Amino acid sequence: MVRTGLRIFLISFSVKGAAGEERAPHRHRLSLEQAICVGSAAGATEVASTGQVLRYVSNMKALRLPCSTHPLHWYKGTLVTMSSMVPITAIQKVGRVYGENLLRQRYHREPSDGQKLFIASFSGASSALVATPCEAVPLYLQVQQHHKKTSLTPWQALKELKGAAWRGISLVAPRNAFYVAFYGSVAGLMKQKAEMQCGPSPATTVFSGVATGVGAAVVTQPLAVLKILLQADPHKERYPTISDAASSLYRKEGARGFFRGLLLGRGPRVACAVPILAESERVYTELITAYSPTSS
Repeated sequence: MVRTGLRIFLISFSVKGAAGEERAPHRHRLSLEQAICVGSAAGATEVASTGQVLRYVSNMKALRLPCSTHPLHWYKGTLVTMSSMVPITAIQKVGRVYGENLLRQRYHREPSDGQKLFIASFSGASSALVATPCEAVPLYLQVQQHHKKTSLTPWQALKELKGAAWRGISLVAPRNAFYVAFYGSVAGLMKQKAEMQCGPSPATTVFSGVATGVGAAVVTQPLAVLKILLQADPHKERYPTISDAASSLYRKEGARGFFRGLLLGRGPRVACAVPILAESERVYTELITAYSPTSS
C-alpha cells in the first residue's frame, strides 16, 4: 500500500507539462469497465477525503440541528456512501458512453457539446435510482443518532425505512442531472478556456473545478435542502409532499431557507468535490494506463 500511495503521489505531480506531452501518444482509451473502476475509485476518494464530513455538516445545517463534536458521528453511513459509488458511477458512465455512441452511429459525427450535456444530464438523473436510498440511509442514521442516541446498522436503517428510502427521488434526479452535467461537461469546457488563457497547470484544474462546483452547488442547493427535509421525515408526519415542505420552509424563512448549509456544508463539499474527482480520475487513469499490458 505504501508503494501504491507513493506512486499515486508521484503521478499526481508528474503528469503535467512536457512529460504529459511525451506520454500523450501512448495513452490508450479506457474500456467501459476500466472507466467505471476509475470513476468509482475517484468517488470513494472524494467521500473519504472531504465529502463525508461536509455531507454531515450540510445535513445538520439543513435540518437546523447542532453538529456533533464526536468524530464518529460525522462518518455515520460512510460505508454506504462509498459502496454506492460503484453502481452510481456505472449508471452514469454507461449512460454517457452508450448515449454518445448512439448519436455517433446515427449522425456519423462527434456529438456536439449541447448533446453531450444532455446525455450527461440524463445519465445523472438515472443514477437517482441508486443515489436516493444511499443518501437516505446515512441521513437516517445521523438523525437517529442525534435524536434518540441510538446506533443502528445501515441494514437496520434500510429495514426501518422500507419504501421511504426512495423518498425525494424526484428531487435527487434533477439535482444529479445538473451535477453530472456540470462535472462531466461544463468543468471540462471551463478548464479548456482557462488553459487557453493561462496554459495547462494544476492551478487551472483547481480553478475550473472549484468554479464549476460552486455554480453547481448554488443551482442545486434548493433541491438538496428539500430532499433532506423529506428524507428526515420518512413517515410523512411533517411534510406529506414536496410542496408542503417548500411552502413551510418559505413561510418560516423566505427564500433564504432554501440555501441552508450552502456556505458551511454543501457549497464547500461540491466545490471541493469537482477538482478532487477530476484529479483522482486522472491519477487512477494514469495508474491503469501504466499497468495496462496495451500501454508502452
